[in-house]
Amino acid sequence: SRPSEAQDFVDMLRGMGNEVILCHPEWSHTNWADYGQLRGLLAVEAYNNVCEMEDATGYAQARWDEFLRAGVRICGVASDDCHRAQHVMGGWVQVYAEALTQSAIMDALMAGRFYASNGPEIHRIAVEGRRISVACSPCERVQFVTDRIGNPAVYGEQGVVYEASFTAPPQASY
Repeated sequence: SRPSEAQDFVDMLRGMGNEVILCHPEWSHTNWADYGQLRGLLAVEAYNNVCEMEDATGYAQARWDEFLRAGVRICGVASDDCHRAQHVMGGWVQVYAEALTQSAIMDALMAGRFYASNGPEIHRIAVEGRRISVACSPCERVQFVTDRIGNPAVYGEQGVVYEASFTAPPQASY
């Protein structure tokens, strides 16, 4: 659909009390001209497990990054998009909600109190000024991403990382 039609659809859904996520943009073969002007989205699907397993089009971090570089603050989510049993637990969102209720979960999502993953669990995130620290379940690496060149990956001893820290450069906007 044309971008204005897509925005009308987003506006209609939000007007009905829904939140809207741009799903599997890599698999859909869309580009910035198709979705770059959309506003009112809760998130962009940065990872979709079934798209990755079936079509090698599950990773869409670059699409998320396009929004961020354009100054649009939008969250990234991950999903199984489960069509069959083997797709389960390939991507998820961990929400930090005050209670296990729909309203508390939605409040947390809207406030950005969640993370998306297709691998490690994040046990702790701390931000002090421009420094961010992460503690997680065992993983191969922790990759920090900003809008600047030279984003470091932290690798652990014997190939396992449990925690990592990074100080973002002063010019970084995210």
